[in-house]
Amino acid sequence: MTHSMPTRWLAFVIIAVSSLASARAAHSQQARTRMYASDVAALTVADSALHAAVADHDAERTASFYADSASVLPSGMPVIVGRDGIRRMWSAVFQTPGFTTKSHLVIAQVASAGDLAFTQGSYEATFNGASGPTTEKGKFLTVWRKSVDGSWKIVSDAFNADAR
Repeated sequence: MTHSMPTRWLAFVIIAVSSLASARAAHSQQARTRMYASDVAALTVADSALHAAVADHDAERTASFYADSASVLPSGMPVIVGRDGIRRMWSAVFQTPGFTTKSHLVIAQVASAGDLAFTQGSYEATFNGASGPTTEKGKFLTVWRKSVDGSWKIVSDAFNADAR
C-alpha cells in the first residue's frame, strides 16, 4: 500500500477537475439560456415593429425588416423575391381602400444555433370590398435570420387567409 497517497492525490485531482468541468458546463448552459431569452426577446420586438410598420401603412419601413434576398409567399399570388419587390407589394396592399390590419403573435422560437428563428401568429385585415367592408382572418409564418449586426431580418414570409 505504498501507493495509497499518490492514489488519493490522483482521486482528489480527478474529483476537482470533474467538479470544475461540471461548473463550467452549468455556467455555459446558463449563458446559452440567457442568450436564447435575449434572442427571443429581440425577435419578439422585431416582429412587433414589423406589424406596427404594416399597421402604419409604411412600405419603406415594412420592407426594411426583410433581407435583400427575402421571399414572400402571399395568399393567391406568385412568390415575390427581393426587398424591392416586397416593398412594391406592400405599397400596393397599403393602397387598398379601407385597408387596416392587426396581428397576434402566437409563438416566437429561436433555433438552437441562434441564427435562425420563426414567428407564427394570426392576423385580421379589413378592406373595402365590392359589397362594402370585408374582413379577412388568416395566419402567418415568418422565418428570420440573425444578421451580422445582431438584428433579425426576414428571409421568408408566408401568410394566407382562413377559409370563409
